[in-house]
Amino acid sequence: MVYRDAANVSCLINSKGVCESIGSACATGLGNIGYAFRLIKFGIQDRVIAGGVEGTSLETFIGFDAMQVLSRGFSPEESSRPFDMNRNGFVSSFGAGIIALEEYASAKARGAKILGVIDDYFNNSDGDGDMFYPSFAGQQRLWKGLLTNDNRKPDVVKVHGTSTPAGDAIELLSVVDTLGKNDYHISAPKSQFGHMLGAAGSVEFITALLMLENQKVLPCLNSNILNAELENFQKTDSWQGPKEPLAAFRELMPKESFSKEIIKIACLNYGFGGTNSAISISKDI
Repeated sequence: MVYRDAANVSCLINSKGVCESIGSACATGLGNIGYAFRLIKFGIQDRVIAGGVEGTSLETFIGFDAMQVLSRGFSPEESSRPFDMNRNGFVSSFGAGIIALEEYASAKARGAKILGVIDDYFNNSDGDGDMFYPSFAGQQRLWKGLLTNDNRKPDVVKVHGTSTPAGDAIELLSVVDTLGKNDYHISAPKSQFGHMLGAAGSVEFITALLMLENQKVLPCLNSNILNAELENFQKTDSWQGPKEPLAAFRELMPKESFSKEIIKIACLNYGFGGTNSAISISKDI
């Protein structure tokens, strides 16, 4: 969300509070929601409208195509395939996701319909100086920060899951390194509607709220064959994560809903420049 979008909303509702927009690449949508959560948590605001917007242009497609990070060689409905062995890039899309946050006691007092409760938010940077390559260590620290005040295992992990070769593998292994490989499921919304870039985190946050409300896991489409061999980076001496191949974690990615009640969901998003965001939400009970 660029500032003019925030300003348009602020003018529309005659807001007298904070009007800002934070850009953090593909973590922008979730980062803006996390920032709004902190504004409320620290008593600066009682209510906040927050989210992310992306209007993808031809220039955006050309740039990503030049970087060779876009999916190719599949039918449109099969092009976004997070974690699949044959994934070769993401599907660029566009959209917007906007949510309303309110201090919990205030929302309860006025009888608001509460779709979910934000338990905590944490963000960090990889710190390795690499603009594009994902960092296992950075994601480990992200998980540690998110779980510092509440180490309950989520029932669902809403991953970033872009469908890129290195990104998906490192993300899945960082999740398993933190949570083990049982009693939760992974959901990859980009398999449904592509990568909305700056809007991705906010739109996917809304899918997490819908999973809580409907008690269904949004499946990982097209994740048909997971690599049964170690990824190349797992074969290096510097790799400190799980030594198992991705195929060992196939059961984490459901094609249909599972029977366990969904109480808690962790939402993850990452962006170029090594920027990472994570939010934990729970069902209001």
